[in-house]
Amino acid sequence: MRGPLEGTRIVDLTLALAGPAATQRLGDWGADVIKVEPPVTGEWSRVHPIRNAFIDGETTSFVGFNRNKRSIAIDLKNPAGPELVLKLVETADVFCHNFRPGVIDRLGLAPDVVRARNPRIVYGFVTGYGSLGPDSRRPGQDLLLQAYSGVMFSVGSRDDRPNAGPIFAADVLASHFLAEAVMAALIERGRTGEGQVVEVSMLGAMLDSQMQELITFLNLGIGMERPAFPAAHAMLNPPYGVYETRDGWVAIAMADPVALGEAIGSGAVRALGSWEAAAENGQLVHDEVSRALRGRTSREWIEVLDTHGVWCGPVHRYEDLPANEHIRVEGYFREIPLPGGGSFTGPDGAVSFSAHPPGYTHPPRVSEHADEILAELALDAAERATIEESGCIWRPGAAGA
Repeated sequence: MRGPLEGTRIVDLTLALAGPAATQRLGDWGADVIKVEPPVTGEWSRVHPIRNAFIDGETTSFVGFNRNKRSIAIDLKNPAGPELVLKLVETADVFCHNFRPGVIDRLGLAPDVVRARNPRIVYGFVTGYGSLGPDSRRPGQDLLLQAYSGVMFSVGSRDDRPNAGPIFAADVLASHFLAEAVMAALIERGRTGEGQVVEVSMLGAMLDSQMQELITFLNLGIGMERPAFPAAHAMLNPPYGVYETRDGWVAIAMADPVALGEAIGSGAVRALGSWEAAAENGQLVHDEVSRALRGRTSREWIEVLDTHGVWCGPVHRYEDLPANEHIRVEGYFREIPLPGGGSFTGPDGAVSFSAHPPGYTHPPRVSEHADEILAELALDAAERATIEESGCIWRPGAAGA
């Protein structure tokens, strides 16, 4: 598939979400992503669905992060397995994994080993907490990273329990950082001819995403002090939040109290006159907005608030999105092919390139592309026979399938 990264080959040992989402993004942009999976069951997310949800025999977790890839199942516990991966490395530009620290060393695919085989390789990997600190070997799971990073105290009210974000924020943020870092390293390699090792920490990604909040705390000591009323963000003052209307909910961002007071018919809010005064009277602003918005529908309030220049918007449920005219016009959802010839609907991604309209290939079956990938290695007959006899390659239809 053509794209800005056409001609770039990635050897992808990632699993679950953070790593596969990053390599899928690179595949979407034209890279040839060779997904190296364990035998029989394949990658972890193929057998760990959310809500026991499957499409065309694959979990939605897998198909969501593995389009535009080719699959080969290699037994890395077989002595011939790591050597075959290193043969792939010789043909590649990028090597990616997201194993816990220590695992990749035991597999014989540590950075020094891989880069000795191909000094031009960009070696990118994701860890949960980093590689050096005392917690570096703790499980790098999204909920645990959200908890560790302090972000759970950024929403809600004073007496609420810590709240996890509704998306897998640590995974998703780390995936973006890895894709960006790999591309930056490839650009530098274009100047120097040398690859390098790139590490992305999920904890680091979560801390970086709280840039303004942590700078405010680290330098001024102003922390996450949740108010008595529900807050959409502990450091942002009302009306910033979500409010119930007659038939649903409306989100309101920052607003000048004069414009807000006029919009909702509140002399008390209008009289505050300034951002500073509104910040000192958060409970009043919250109560006045809550009282007013219950009197009309969401659509009516959005029209009124828009007229007064108050930033606001609808609060959608998933069932509202497919029929949304704006989402349809922008093309945010599209049909993605499946191996069996059908398709599934998924998000189209947030990036487009004028020179290369997006195109997707189906998420692969386990080891679907084993033969064509081996053929591209230009192995002689003896080398091919040795690999086949070792049993490190698994194919559909083999024993245990």
